[in-house]
Amino acid sequence: VDIGTVTLYEDKSRGAGCDALSYINNVVDADSADHCCQDEDYCCFFGACASDSDYCGYRFHCPEVLVTGDLTFEGITYEAAQDNTEVFVAAVADLCGVAASAVTVEIWRARRRRLAEGILVTYTVSVATANEAQTVTSAISSSSTADVDAAISKAATDAGVDDDFDVVTTTNVGTPTTCDHVAGQPFVLVASE
Repeated sequence: VDIGTVTLYEDKSRGAGCDALSYINNVVDADSADHCCQDEDYCCFFGACASDSDYCGYRFHCPEVLVTGDLTFEGITYEAAQDNTEVFVAAVADLCGVAASAVTVEIWRARRRRLAEGILVTYTVSVATANEAQTVTSAISSSSTADVDAAISKAATDAGVDDDFDVVTTTNVGTPTTCDHVAGQPFVLVASE
């Protein structure tokens, strides 16, 4: 089971509001939290620890703030978009100023006027704090369709698939929303201002 990002705090009080984790990723009280260092594979759940982690510390899983939104494109088939999801991930990460590992996307068929085929890309950006979520929301909200086109073009070139994206155009940049996500609880969406 993927528990998400692990944060290491040498001072347990910094983990207030987070779930303390045992060696086997069970939620425990803070006094029973496992202590480890980032050079131990399991410590950060076989990935990178959260950016505010100490090098060694007690293991916590802290609530995440998610920013979700959608982008609409034409000039690419659903199948080609599905085959190149990493391009959309990289473009969203670039637009939002976050690591690609913080971004997930889903691709949907979008039927437009006169039955022209397009795609809808729904993205989710996971950040640690409400301030980071506001930064991401501001970045994507201020992005024009031309900005998104440029990010897609750069990501496609970087991935070596620019031929698949040479006629792709952004037709809509949707308004992002944020939600606080606490492990084990449902998402609550809050419209961004």
